[in-house]
Amino acid sequence: MTNYVKKQVRDYASHLIPRGSLDLTYRCNNNCLHCWLRLPVDAVEKYDELSTEEIIAVIDKGRMEGCRHWALSGGEPMLRNDFADILQYILDYNYTYSVNTNGTLITSQIADLLKAKGAKMVSMYGPDAHIHDQITQNPGSFDQFIRGCRYLKEAGANFIVQLVPMQSNKHVFKEMNDLAYKLSNRVRIGATWLNLTADGDIAKNKIICAQRLDAEEIVGYVKPDVAGKRSAGIDKISDCVRDQETLFGHCIEKRNKFHIDAYGKVSFCGFIKDPSLRYDIKNGTFNEYWNSFLPLVGHSLPVIEEYLNGCGKCTKRELCRWCPAYAYLEHRNVHRKIDYLCELTEKFESVRLNLQVGKEKTFQVAGIGVLVKSDSPFHDMIFSPKLENFLSEDAGVDTVLLAHHVINSHCDNDIILQSGKKLYSHPGLEVRKVRDKIVYVKKNSEDGESNLDEYAVFNEDYSKGDVYHNSDKIRSTEILESLTGILKDEILFGQLLAARNGCVFHSSGLNCNGKGYLFIGHSGAGKSTILKLFKNRYTDILSEDRVIVKKSYGGYRLYGTWFHEFTQNPFPGPVELSGVFFLNQADSNYLSRIQKNSLIIRSLLPCVIRPLESAVWWENILLLLSDIAQTVPCYDLYFDKSGSIVSHVEGLKNP
Repeated sequence: MTNYVKKQVRDYASHLIPRGSLDLTYRCNNNCLHCWLRLPVDAVEKYDELSTEEIIAVIDKGRMEGCRHWALSGGEPMLRNDFADILQYILDYNYTYSVNTNGTLITSQIADLLKAKGAKMVSMYGPDAHIHDQITQNPGSFDQFIRGCRYLKEAGANFIVQLVPMQSNKHVFKEMNDLAYKLSNRVRIGATWLNLTADGDIAKNKIICAQRLDAEEIVGYVKPDVAGKRSAGIDKISDCVRDQETLFGHCIEKRNKFHIDAYGKVSFCGFIKDPSLRYDIKNGTFNEYWNSFLPLVGHSLPVIEEYLNGCGKCTKRELCRWCPAYAYLEHRNVHRKIDYLCELTEKFESVRLNLQVGKEKTFQVAGIGVLVKSDSPFHDMIFSPKLENFLSEDAGVDTVLLAHHVINSHCDNDIILQSGKKLYSHPGLEVRKVRDKIVYVKKNSEDGESNLDEYAVFNEDYSKGDVYHNSDKIRSTEILESLTGILKDEILFGQLLAARNGCVFHSSGLNCNGKGYLFIGHSGAGKSTILKLFKNRYTDILSEDRVIVKKSYGGYRLYGTWFHEFTQNPFPGPVELSGVFFLNQADSNYLSRIQKNSLIIRSLLPCVIRPLESAVWWENILLLLSDIAQTVPCYDLYFDKSGSIVSHVEGLKNP
């Protein structure tokens, strides 16, 4: 196999010829198998296509590797007569799934299967039979599309209508959108620029080019990312040749999905059809493909001067969606630039710079800069007044990017449509890991399907996040109580701080002449009461219920937050942490120094605000609490409402 790969690499550019009809995808915690079984229904090669039994065998091989998600598309997946059998097999083994279809072949039987929870996308090309059928070149396809959508609605299968804008329908796009919302309450925009055919058919490519929207028109459908960086939920296709040495090296290195053609040949990309770059899964295993075959492929295709002197040195490379596979479709040359994408990138960058005015605010919290951006201008009172003390002119070195979008402004954010691994579920909220992203989705009910009207997508270290809203909160008069607008900010900072020697405590805190006092306790312990007793002398209150502790410059410091609803005009800090006090309401007032570190840790632990817990998070937090117990004076504080406890705290010589 190794020699064969090396021998055939030189023939690479002559074999990128994908065809078209059924796509299956499965996912596990670490890997994702993308089986794209594509073949025209009338093709001569149809007789070599995988049989039903062979497809099931492939699924079983995937199950042995722990993969659990499949996506079905194509081409049109339902062209296969065994589509219902394959879907039923997937459901029988409790796989999660998604389906991409034109809807014309949906039957009542298939619709009944599709009511199982999963993402279903049905493509629309026009608001009526005249335009829709003209684009599809399939008379009657519009009526069949409508019928398929009705079958889905009658079965109770929630689905997404995917609008595909092009020259032939752009003049009726509003009508398409209106009809889509009559068919489903979930609508998105699909591909806004069209790939050329993989087989290089000149006549077909001429038609595709004529249907492409120009840069100005595409900006009307998909707004540029005002942050100047790709959205956290959108893959950066430009990463495939990031190392400047191998053509697909970086793309393959981070690959977590596979593509399988109609004959059982695996590749890391659906456009790659060179037989030397495909692995025969019928006679092998995914483990061998992943660990032996794929690494060799990743290092066997070097870049050449044409790329290095072209796209490789372009200053807008990180903003462009160019990739070698797209270049081959355009030019039959994997290193050449694509003029059409150059035009799109230039236009998006120009519009982005113009749109930035009034669309960003910077906050500083515990030494972490948060750059908040939006697709729409912020209104003057967008954030609650209690956040004003945290506004900053400079985000600093340690910066987190948080971008707000109105749904459909980043319509290629397919990550929300994928099930991923469920990490947390609670009435009103579900958290999933999809590839290397963490997705927070608001839910209609505890048992209902996720509501795609409000969700947030973060990368794994939470340094970048995108928040999607069902309405334009940024331009409305609504006041946001948090930076995300849909999540409590303690969820975000609970993650960020754990990797920065810090955490959020369920506590109150104040600045007493340069000494920071932290009062620990759950609801009802007296955190607000103790602050009132000190308030007459000390006005710098960090928070009534959520205070940040973070190690810096060799010691610990306290930082205020706005996270609690009753906190007003919080003091941002920092102030040196001089003492930790565990609250106990009593009939007398006194302090008792805690000497045993294990008791301190045991008392601190229940009061740490826990976001999305993980092994790494727990390791960081436990190390932090152990260090606090060893270095910061900690006391049991007993008090009544007389106020006498204030003098006891002030009398500590070395708190």
